[in-house]
Amino acid sequence: MSGLILSSNWCCIAIVSSLLIGLHTTRAECSDGWTRFHDSCYFFGHHGMTFLESTRFCTHYNAHLVIIEDDVENKFIASVLEQLNSNHHWIGLTDEIVEGTWKWYSTYKVANYTDWYPGQPNDGGSANCANIYSVAPYAYQWVDDVCTYTYRPICERGLNTENVIVGK
Repeated sequence: MSGLILSSNWCCIAIVSSLLIGLHTTRAECSDGWTRFHDSCYFFGHHGMTFLESTRFCTHYNAHLVIIEDDVENKFIASVLEQLNSNHHWIGLTDEIVEGTWKWYSTYKVANYTDWYPGQPNDGGSANCANIYSVAPYAYQWVDDVCTYTYRPICERGLNTENVIVGK
């Protein structure tokens, strides 16, 4: 009888071990080329494109232009941009629909958090899209700009999002 109990215990240990190993291997990750921060994956584009092209580019990779929700996320993005030594990057913020009402392009929600450089946004109807500008004195703060200018996109998507190529 004790042999049966011992055998049962080993069986249970083997099942629990298998489950734990399975949980470990399904840990949330980002695809190659994407950078993880908290519950999102970020891709910092390598080529300049317009704001609209940038939104399409991100959508193409099952993502959206970055939505920056707080100072912690903003500082993370600034630290990556500093390492990349790149000047302008589009973020997903625009006031194209209603002048002066800055909304996230992918959700149409008004931005609760912003990090505008002092005096920004400043170009009225001609500059309706936001980007992070690194050159002094801007120091990785946000500026409004003309949406047809070409800057690199910052894309964001959730963890474990497949790198599905949309439209192919």
